[in-house]
Amino acid sequence: MTNQIILKKSNAILENCNLNISGSKSISQRALIIQFLNSHYLELNNLSDSNDTKTLSEILKEIKKKNKINVGQGGTTFRFLVPLLSLIDKEFQIDGHSTLNSRPFLGLVNALKQFGVKFKFFSQNSHFPFKIHGGEMVSKLVTIESDKTSQFVSGLLLIGPYIKGGLKLKLNTKTVSLSYIEMTIQMMRICGANVSYDKKLIFVKEGGYSSIIKNIESDWTSLSYIYECIAISNKAEITVSSFRYPSLQKDSDIILFFNFLGVSTKFNNDSIIIKKISNSLPILIEWDVLNNPDLMPTYLVSCFALGVNLKLKGIESLAYKESNRLQSVKSNLEKFNAKIRINNNLLILDSSNSLFVEKEIDTYSDHRIALAFSPLVIKTKSLKINHPHVVEKSYPKYWNHLNKMGIEVFFQK
Repeated sequence: MTNQIILKKSNAILENCNLNISGSKSISQRALIIQFLNSHYLELNNLSDSNDTKTLSEILKEIKKKNKINVGQGGTTFRFLVPLLSLIDKEFQIDGHSTLNSRPFLGLVNALKQFGVKFKFFSQNSHFPFKIHGGEMVSKLVTIESDKTSQFVSGLLLIGPYIKGGLKLKLNTKTVSLSYIEMTIQMMRICGANVSYDKKLIFVKEGGYSSIIKNIESDWTSLSYIYECIAISNKAEITVSSFRYPSLQKDSDIILFFNFLGVSTKFNNDSIIIKKISNSLPILIEWDVLNNPDLMPTYLVSCFALGVNLKLKGIESLAYKESNRLQSVKSNLEKFNAKIRINNNLLILDSSNSLFVEKEIDTYSDHRIALAFSPLVIKTKSLKINHPHVVEKSYPKYWNHLNKMGIEVFFQK
């Protein structure tokens, strides 16, 4: 396995090219759960090529034959899979990568226990490995935490139509990534589920799904790194497919954010033409990432590279990602002389004293760190990324796409 790559870019002009980004990881994971519950086995078009999605797809194909399951590094995978397994009167043993032990899970366990689902943890509570034994789930009002991740809510919602009497869900805390809950509800409704949603209360009627999401739109979060490259460049025009707008994905907000950074977006059927049009930049951008926290590293690195100050709120959930993403971004950006303050769920970036020289980027086993920091090579001319394989979790073709845009990629042993 390659432990490091070296990126090189001699100038700030990107090669014009066409890129094809695979399906949204978020939509793909939800679509696979709905497809399984609906017993519908048609192939889904443009399914995400991320490792997380491949893992979930393979598990679902073998679920009736196996009782031992390994979810790898997939946080979404196991949070969607555990509610699904709760419907099955069978004992399963679940294992996963040690990094998942630092990700929130106990809130989902406590909610499922209210339905009578049995858990047995072999070591520390809510840590891998563990056993789960489900069965028929009967309707009741369940209160669930939603302040660290929205995936507890989405995981339960997806199985709601298969709970006897339906699902009644109460959100008892400030909800992060609300847009992902709304994505789940919208997809469920498209597939025939009856869902009522009123602020802190969600009701799902029993009745199953009548159809599936067959065509998956491409991943806007992955596209954000292409926008970032274009924003940091002096000249670029990249065509990317296949995307639609409006989108189920809240991360399509990147259109507006990067417009402030001199990047235009033009739709042409299912393709997007993204172009650098201006070097006139604001002094400060104030933004809220509560509903799309995965974009935080992209926004922060983009603004720093362009000398734009940034004030971000809605950062509450970022300590609970693949790494403590707030600290991971902060420690790497400080290598380039960034000044970052984090307090009271507010992050303030001072980009006024940047120093663009070759550095090593520590990824902390976090794909978003590798993805968001790589475009900095347009400023530094050379950049080292440690443990570059982490991008396979969500965007396996990333290094190939950077190469197509004129960024040289050298894999080191």
